Amino acid sequence: ASMRTFRHMIEPSPEVVLGHHWMFFNEIALGNADNALKEMKLVEKLLGDDDRRIVFLPDLAYGYARLGLDADAQRIVDEMTAIAADTDLGAGTWALAYLALGDEAKALEQLEVVAEKARRHESDAGFLNVMSLRMNQFDDPTLEKPEFVEVFSRIVGD
Repeated sequence: ASMRTFRHMIEPSPEVVLGHHWMFFNEIALGNADNALKEMKLVEKLLGDDDRRIVFLPDLAYGYARLGLDADAQRIVDEMTAIAADTDLGAGTWALAYLALGDEAKALEQLEVVAEKARRHESDAGFLNVMSLRMNQFDDPTLEKPEFVEVFSRIVGD
């Protein structure tokens, strides 16, 4: 049903990046690697050099990693690193990036930063990435490990 919704979203305007973005999430969760890769490449093409690119890069890196395309994940994280020279991407964004690179320890360190910010009622520039991880939209078994579940339990607002 969600795939029908996203197809309906992009039908009148195939250049709607967000529709393709959500489609690649779904395709990965469904185990449709070829379709996911097609959507991810299209998202990159549609974004080009657009400033909005940073919003989508962490998900792309993580998506490539979930498909076993580590060189593409690294390429995207390298691009994020270059952007971070001028922009605070937030600890949540880096948590997602480190997971894309397979570094669970550094990802947990970044999530601890987010948890501490949440405790102090401070926002993090990468809060959307944290929510994506908490929802486990890519159905990643890593995120079901006790240490991740525990830190996510402390990233709450009130």
